[in-house]
Amino acid sequence: MPQVMSLSSAQSTSPLPVISGLGNLYSHTTFPLSIDVDIWAQQMKAISALEAKVSVEKLQWHEFLWVNNAWLPHITEFWKPSPTTMPSYDELWQEYDTGIGNRLSLCQLTNIWGARWKRNIASLKVEGSRRLKFVTLVEGLCKKVNGWTPENALEYLNRTYPIDSSSTNRTTFRSSQAFMDWLQKKGVFEEVVNNCTSCHAV
Repeated sequence: MPQVMSLSSAQSTSPLPVISGLGNLYSHTTFPLSIDVDIWAQQMKAISALEAKVSVEKLQWHEFLWVNNAWLPHITEFWKPSPTTMPSYDELWQEYDTGIGNRLSLCQLTNIWGARWKRNIASLKVEGSRRLKFVTLVEGLCKKVNGWTPENALEYLNRTYPIDSSSTNRTTFRSSQAFMDWLQKKGVFEEVVNNCTSCHAV
């Protein structure tokens, strides 16, 4: 079983702010430090390691858990514009590439923590698989057409596979989730990639 230090049990009785080795200030809920001196030293070293990879602003926005001698971001769901609204194609790519606002990007999460950031949470694993398929599609489109950037690929998807939540047109998707679910079906991924050569947007 992984050893998880919760946000409440890890912090000392006095919730003082955390000052990193580089002098950056964090809330006690961002990095809940142990009162055990040896663990505290490991945690501070791990904060410095994260500061070398992630901007201070993004670190300050998140809360982290101390799991098996490492900080893991406490993420429980993927980003949505609202609880009932799925992201657009452009927002899905932004979430992966640069992150939405001060949220860690999916690219950063994967590069730094691999699959561990999902903490074996079923909902994150299922939705993560959908969104990764979309990211792979955008990258595949860029490889398919010489000179295409992600912006070209997104333009093609928005034009060829538009989203309209109120549409009853069978060629229009009611949400990006509906498109991503369709993308999971056999042969669809290849169809979308191959179709771009006849809908050249460059």
